[in-house]
Amino acid sequence: MPTQLELRALFVYDGIYGGLVWRHSKRKQRSGKTVGTHRRGYINLHLNGRYLYIHRIIWVMHFGPIPKHKVIDHINGIKDDNRIENLRLVSVIENNRNMSWHRAGKARGVRKQANASTWMARIRVKGEQKYLGSFKTKKEAIHARQLAEQRYG
Repeated sequence: MPTQLELRALFVYDGIYGGLVWRHSKRKQRSGKTVGTHRRGYINLHLNGRYLYIHRIIWVMHFGPIPKHKVIDHINGIKDDNRIENLRLVSVIENNRNMSWHRAGKARGVRKQANASTWMARIRVKGEQKYLGSFKTKKEAIHARQLAEQRYG
């Protein structure tokens, strides 16, 4: 990742839309043109032979380097909403907690048991799996998981 000064020399931050525009014209880039393309919901750009996420660039431009073992989280869960007030520095664990409950139609920590018509709920706390129980319906298992998340934080 380029330094804060290098990024500020390349880009101007648009605080209204949470995007970046090129500061100067050079080869394919045009001064004032919006930076980046969509990829897997995020906006990224190709710079110095690497793909970089715009939200990470914006963070570095405002606050400096991102510490090891930290990531930039979109508070509202919208991957291309890169306004600085929607970004926060969190641990990977905190970022995973902010994921939506349903990913590809599945609820986190809830699954149908293989040889039964029941649903099992579990949660990971400090690296250890905790079994929350078996339930007749998926809804009950999800509810148990939500209660455990509130309890264990």
